[in-house]
Order: sequence, then structure tokens, then C-alpha cells
Amino acid sequence: MVLSVPASGSNPICGVGVLSGSSIQTWSNKQRILIVVDAAGPGAEYVIECRKLYPDVKVIHVQVGDKMPPGLSGYEPSRYDANLVYDGSNLAFFLKLFDRFNKNGVRVLAGCEPGVAAADLIASALRVMGNKVDKALSRTDKELLAEYVGPLFKDAPNLRVIPGKSFRNSTDAIAYLSNQSWRYPLVLKPTESAGNHGFHFINSVSQLPGVFNELIGTEDPLGKVVDKLLIQPRIEGTVVAVNTTYHPQLGVYHNDMWRTRVKFTDTGVAFLRTRIARFNPQDPQHLQLMQATAFTAQGLGVEFGPMHPEFLVTPSGIIYLMDVGVRPVGGSLAQRARACGATDHIHATLHAAFNPERFAEIQKLGPTLDKELALLYFVNNRAGILTSVPSEEEMRRRIPGYISRNIEHMIVDKPLAVTTSLFDQPGYVVVEGNTATIDAAEAAIRDWESKDFYKFK
Repeated sequence: MVLSVPASGSNPICGVGVLSGSSIQTWSNKQRILIVVDAAGPGAEYVIECRKLYPDVKVIHVQVGDKMPPGLSGYEPSRYDANLVYDGSNLAFFLKLFDRFNKNGVRVLAGCEPGVAAADLIASALRVMGNKVDKALSRTDKELLAEYVGPLFKDAPNLRVIPGKSFRNSTDAIAYLSNQSWRYPLVLKPTESAGNHGFHFINSVSQLPGVFNELIGTEDPLGKVVDKLLIQPRIEGTVVAVNTTYHPQLGVYHNDMWRTRVKFTDTGVAFLRTRIARFNPQDPQHLQLMQATAFTAQGLGVEFGPMHPEFLVTPSGIIYLMDVGVRPVGGSLAQRARACGATDHIHATLHAAFNPERFAEIQKLGPTLDKELALLYFVNNRAGILTSVPSEEEMRRRIPGYISRNIEHMIVDKPLAVTTSLFDQPGYVVVEGNTATIDAAEAAIRDWESKDFYKFK
């Protein structure tokens, strides 16, 4: 491997790129190190918060492959003490580079889905805390997820996994469905992806070839080439995400829980609102969600770091495991959890990595939410070129409980796509207040969107 020093703002594409003035080889063997793999999206906050909480820790970024996924933002090479590349064949190089460091001071974490398996492999090679390598693929593959966790749910009342089957072509999918009794509409989505990218409802078998032709071979926003589609029955319910953080010896910390309402269309999913909630040990459903989360971690071999399982809770109280992210929850949600007084995924994971005593303290303390916040998402139903964007003053005036906004995808003279997944939501506002205030704020947004919120050419 050859050391390379990339130009400012570029991504290293061979061996190791050292962007700072010092080289890893010159560091003390007692130096504490955080290695973040593909730190785009939610994982971009690791380096920011680590500088605040544990400034003595050197933070290294590892990029999987020769490019950063185009749909992920937040990776800034200059923030890191070093930038490396993992190409799938250079584990021996990582071992040689890091073997001299104290194993209790080196931690490896995935920043987003593309880095999950690589982080597990690197941690295993370095013999430091991590998750079980033999189950790494199940942490991003939705079919394997059901296969690994399903047996643990078998004897638990009200817990289920959504059945499903993956296919590489529509011919095999049609043959399979001819022997099934599933009712339409069915869900069709990439087996490995996130943010509900590529989500479709199909109302008849005749739609399958078109969806396969549309998605197979394309690259999703995370940089993953779609090679399989998962078919599942459609189940109605409320999406509940349970955010937890793990330490191999100390166990689990329950960070927080988010209840999300979504809008389903034939070609995608639009998030409507997400609201943070504290765990209530007296609530039977909360206890079932905690049990489902524990089974999920066990089935997927999660032992260190964050986990973000998403469940579908039906009106009758049945809890279905829908998806899981073994990486920190999206940056905006972590920030809002922090604003509510909760110890979010990023902070809890850094404590687990570098300060187990502090991690044990927050375990005993539990979530201490002191505010009621909600994220209310904008949903666009017509593509076009924006001619103007509502001012923050106008949003504050028209939306009850308004605190802040994020509208980074709403740019004057730039195209705005129809909302079909979390990746193309126009933005969101944060509101504070009780249920009545949050309901009124969402109603105000939907009414505004139905009139003149979006102004197109």
C-alpha cells in the first residue's frame, strides 16, 4: 500500500490518504482511535460530537470502495485525522497499521448502511469490540433479517416478522406468487436499501415486469446497485422506531422511541410526522417493543453500538419487524432527541466506546425527555422548477409551535421531485407542544401545501 495525500476536498482512492499534518504511523501506541466507516448521512455526526465529548480521541474515516455514495452528504475529509479506503481486499493492511495500538482504545463503527459489513470485518480483524461477523449480511438484507429474527419471535405473543421473498427477475417472482395466497396490493422494494427507496405497491401480477425493469441494475442513493427485489404482503399500521445502544459487557441502553406516520402511494412512501416518546415500563405495548428489539439484536448478532429497528404496529396491537439499521439514527432525529433532553444514538455510542462508566450511568438514569417535539415533513405531489421558497418568518407565523426548519432540497430555480421516499422529501419543520399543537401544525402544513406552498414555473 502506498501513502497518498489527496488534493483538498477530494476522496482518497488508494491505500491510505492522510489529510492532516500527522501520519498514523507516528501516533503513540496508547492513542485512542475511533474508526468510522462511510461516515456520510447520520454517521457524519460521530466526528463532530466526538471532538466535543472526547477530544483526545483521533477520528479516522474509512471509505468503502473508490467513491462516496452520491445520495449521502456530510462527509468532509478535513474533519478527520486521517482518511482511509477499504476495498474489500486490504484487511491485512488495516491489521498491520493498527495492530500496535491498545485494543481497548480502538473502536470501529458504521456511519451508514454501506459501511455496516465493512465495519464488522475491520473490527473483527483488529480484534476489537464489534458485532458478529457471520451475521453481517443480515443487518442490511431484509430477507435475511426475517430469516434470522423470525424464529425468536415464534413463541412471543403479538410479535411477527413480515413474510417475504427476494427475486432477481420478474419471471421467477410471477411463478412464486402463483402458489401464494397473498392478497393484493403487495409491497415490492429493493432487498437492500434504506429510506424506503424504490418502494412500490403492486395491484396485480402484470405490474411486476415494469417495476423490475425500472429498478434492477440501478444504483440507490446509498451507492448500492439494486440486484434483488423483495415481495411482501402489505400491512397497515403505525411505524415505531426503537433506538438502542449496546455494550458487550454492560448490555443495552434504550435511547428513545419515535412514532412515525407515513403516506403510501403506488410509487413510494412519504413521511408525514415523527414524534419522540419516552419508554413507559407500565405500558404493555412498550414492553413488547422492548422484547422485540432484544430479539432483533440477538438474531442479528448486534453487541456493540447503535441499532435502529423499525416496527409496524397494527390497530389490533400486532407488532411486525419491518426493517433495521445498525447505524445511528438519521442526524436530524439525533439532534431533536438531544433537544428533548435524551441521550441520543451518537452520544450513547461514544460513551459505550470510550467511557463505559458514563454509559452505565445513563443506563441507570434512563431516557429523561423534558420536551415534546415532532418533525413534520413536507410532501410534494408535483415535480417542477421552484420559483420561490416560503420564508422562515412566514413558516413561524403559519405553523403552530414552530421552532426550526430544514429545507435543503428546496432551492429556487432548481427542480423539486415528487416525494417517493425519505431521500426526496423536500424538508421538515420541528414543532414543540402537546398533541393538539402538533396536530394543528400538521393540518396547517397540509392545507398550505394544497394551495400555494410550492410555486413552480
